[in-house]
Amino acid sequence: MAYREAALMSRFHNPNVIDLYECFITGRVLCIVMEYATGGTLDRFLQKRAGKLLTQAVSIAIVGISDAE
Repeated sequence: MAYREAALMSRFHNPNVIDLYECFITGRVLCIVMEYATGGTLDRFLQKRAGKLLTQAVSIAIVGISDAE
């Protein structure tokens, strides 16, 4: 299940979302290769903005995922 979700996300491309380049299983471990993001974590980013961008970010993600399918 997680592998299929990761494979689907690798087809999703949006300039506002970190790219997922590849996913593979080695033994019993799912490995995900993603774009490196500079500037800290998403948690820190949202804390600095007091969560103000959360609604917008979720909206972008939902629209992007629906476009990818």
